[in-house]
Amino acid sequence: MEKAVELLKSLVDIPSSSGNESEILIYLEKWLIKEGFDFVVREETFVAGQIKAIVNNGQKKEAIILAGHVDTVVAGNLCDWKFPPTDAQVKEGKLFGLGASDMKGGDVGNLLAAASFIGQDLSQDIWVVGTANEELDGKGSEDFARYFSQNCSYESALCVIAEPTDLEKIYIGHVEIIL
Repeated sequence: MEKAVELLKSLVDIPSSSGNESEILIYLEKWLIKEGFDFVVREETFVAGQIKAIVNNGQKKEAIILAGHVDTVVAGNLCDWKFPPTDAQVKEGKLFGLGASDMKGGDVGNLLAAASFIGQDLSQDIWVVGTANEELDGKGSEDFARYFSQNCSYESALCVIAEPTDLEKIYIGHVEIIL
């Protein structure tokens, strides 16, 4: 739990309002490399790490993608904050700061879940993705979907998006279709 709290504090402390995500994307790229992901890619609007499975002859090539966005809304009027929005604070067992719940907390869950598979004997590749511009136009998600469809050849892929929402919807799509 301590590792999760420290990583979340680090992410909240990085200003990353939509359109200004380069610092957090670079931070995450370095984190993925340090953790030992097999493959890491960073582009202008996303960063992704991959843990490769050992695929035997006749076995389907499949992927699980854990995705989230790394941008936040703007902080608004700083007088409305009890502390600086990009200075994560832990009070009464809760972490507060801009983006802590939407959605850097989900990103930390994705990152640590994916990293826990490093060195494991996997039957599917594991990807973890952080995208930019979700609060504006979703360009980071579109760019990653395009990158993934053009550079990866999976028979199937499952994507879990850790966005905090109450929409209660499940979307089913195909790799050829960008949702």
